[in-house]
Amino acid sequence: RPLGVLLALGDPDLESGLVNGILHGAIACCASAGTALVGGDTDRHQELTLVSSAVGEAARPVRRRGARVGDAVCVTGDLGRTQAALRLYAAGDLAAADELFAFSPRVEWGLRLAPYATSMIDISDGLAHSLHLLAQESGVGFEIDEPLLPVSTAATQGIPRAELREAILFGGEDYELLFTVPKEAIAAIPPTVRFSVIGNVTEAGVRANGHALPDTGYEH
Repeated sequence: RPLGVLLALGDPDLESGLVNGILHGAIACCASAGTALVGGDTDRHQELTLVSSAVGEAARPVRRRGARVGDAVCVTGDLGRTQAALRLYAAGDLAAADELFAFSPRVEWGLRLAPYATSMIDISDGLAHSLHLLAQESGVGFEIDEPLLPVSTAATQGIPRAELREAILFGGEDYELLFTVPKEAIAAIPPTVRFSVIGNVTEAGVRANGHALPDTGYEH
């Protein structure tokens, strides 16, 4: 559970409405996750710079290693919201983009999943890359059934069909949780956690619809 968040903020004009808006948004986001913005730093930079750190505690940490052959592979929420928002932003539809960018941290869902999950990671760097990270840490493989992927309505409406698969698998910035869980434990997960089963843990290799899935994702 998060105990507090620190935010370092740099901008050419620290008195600007943008800076105040960011601070108010950070405070509200922390509150929605049951924590608080407890400190940080401000400085004048040539461009807007944001660096945040969170401190928390966990009675039973769920790590990236721990997935077992035969477990189900699951993801919370839906996919493609951020990629759809970026396209709306580029097109000048800022109001619609902001609505999609607004996101509640999956803290409560993570806490409710912790007693059942054998491994877990967020998918901010993309679903495919996150699968590879879990596979490497756990020494297993994954077989993903693409028709089971929970694609957001915003993505299906806002991303051209020819680009949709790449956006969903490799686009990144969807701050959902990817986790593995014994199949017999799925029914015990609280119904307040919205998730989809998207595949199975296998002996080796990361595959989708029977084909190797490249280790590609968001590049920092």
